[in-house]
Amino acid sequence: MSKDVASKPDYLENRFTTVDGFELGYYASADSSSWYVKLEKYDSDSSLFIESGGYIESAFTDAMKKIDELKK
Repeated sequence: MSKDVASKPDYLENRFTTVDGFELGYYASADSSSWYVKLEKYDSDSSLFIESGGYIESAFTDAMKKIDELKK
C-alpha cells in the first residue's frame, strides 16, 4: 500500500472479493489512504473503515487462533 500512496494517485483501490460479497481492501488518493471491510454484498451499512492494516491482520490472526481452538 505504501507504494500506491507514494505514487499520489487521484484514486486507486485494491480489493479482494469473495463470491458471496465479502470484501477486504484499501483505497488511496493523493493525500490519504484507508483500509475497509465490507461484510455483506447488498447492505450499505455493513462497511467498516480502518486506519491501520495491522489492526486487520491481528484481528484475522486472532480469529484463526480461535477457530483452531474450537476445532479441538
